[in-house]
Amino acid sequence: MSATAQFSRAIASTLDYFILQSRLEMKIDHRYTAILAAIILVSGLTACNKPGPAETAGKKIDEATENVSKSINDTVNQAEKAIKN
Repeated sequence: MSATAQFSRAIASTLDYFILQSRLEMKIDHRYTAILAAIILVSGLTACNKPGPAETAGKKIDEATENVSKSINDTVNQAEKAIKN
């Protein structure tokens, strides 16, 4: 094998090595990206546990609606009893 052919093979194998290394590094980068995305998702979900002002107001409205509904049902029941007697 001539010196030029050996040199060409050495260059080709070196390039193959660097291409393989860059592909491996890209795979590692994607793994880190996936891990980072999972960490951000989990931290975002834990931050959502605190109720905001709209959610608090919504709960108060729900409670008030339930109280009014119970009062109306009680009044209707009392009126039915009064009518039957």
